[in-house]
Amino acid sequence: MNVEGEFTSQYQINNGLIALPLSVVLLLNISPSVHPVIEEIHKGALHALQSLKPEDEVALMVFAGVTELIQDFTKDRQLILDKIWDAVRGASAT
Repeated sequence: MNVEGEFTSQYQINNGLIALPLSVVLLLNISPSVHPVIEEIHKGALHALQSLKPEDEVALMVFAGVTELIQDFTKDRQLILDKIWDAVRGASAT
């Protein structure tokens, strides 16, 4: 994250910028204690995902008492979007 709180996948190396592919793990807290703000967590995850470049890969993990890998690294954004939705929907149903 940069100073403004926006995700970026550029790194400053030797006074220049170089774009590197990233491997990012989104870890979502879906425990009962955050149910009042689960929609904000959902929006934040979507924002983070939209901020990445197409060549960046993403994995999704959740925790609610235990940590679980929902999706290993992939570049398939629709798959990650679907998995985020499933996790948030499941959390709000409990």
